[in-house]
Amino acid sequence: MTNTLLTDYQRFIRLAPGISSLAQLAEETLRAVASTGLDTVQGGTFPTVGDASKAQFHFGNWPAAWMELYLTKFIHVDPLPEEVRLRFAPFTWTEFLERQPLLPDAREVMETVKAWGWSEGFVVPIHGPGSFIGIVSYCGHEVPPLDSVARALVTSIGHVAFARGYELQTGPEQAGVPALTMAEQRVMRMVAAGSTDAEVAETLGISPNTARFHVDAVKRKLRVRTRSEATGQVVRLGLI
Repeated sequence: MTNTLLTDYQRFIRLAPGISSLAQLAEETLRAVASTGLDTVQGGTFPTVGDASKAQFHFGNWPAAWMELYLTKFIHVDPLPEEVRLRFAPFTWTEFLERQPLLPDAREVMETVKAWGWSEGFVVPIHGPGSFIGIVSYCGHEVPPLDSVARALVTSIGHVAFARGYELQTGPEQAGVPALTMAEQRVMRMVAAGSTDAEVAETLGISPNTARFHVDAVKRKLRVRTRSEATGQVVRLGLI
């Protein structure tokens, strides 16, 4: 596994600066770690403290059904972001679960993850300037133990992928125009047409809470307070 992983790591490092979309980034990240059995990844940022719904997801391939379940039920009780706030070193789910007992809600998150077929996860904490906290969370259905070399390579891939994902999503914002995810664009098109969260949810096959989550994310990116302000801005800036 190590030789294959090293080759795939080197390929990914060369390729990463030229990756042009978040979908391609997720695909290439998983291709780089495929020999480890890790087949799912999600990268994003979480607030240092406070409302977990302010999390931003930068890249990944979580199944839509799992993302829906996570946003509506688990985002406020997921124990992994809290662990990331306390750690610099990466860790596996097994190591995390052996470290301390979980509260019932947090235990339900981990039990549900495994019920979905993911046998092991590998979590890479990202600590940036000030209170910036990011996470790259890998998991897989059949993951053998990772030796020290494999852990180092997967960690490095995670850091490079996170940096590229963050750059792809926030680069335009730093130039004055925020980048919206595809989900945010779909929701805001309907909001701009006058749809309520319930109507957006019914049309897109998501929950009203998820629709509201995307609208709130757009408001934060645009630094506006109201739904109408966000609608005006996305139209003015040509973001939808």
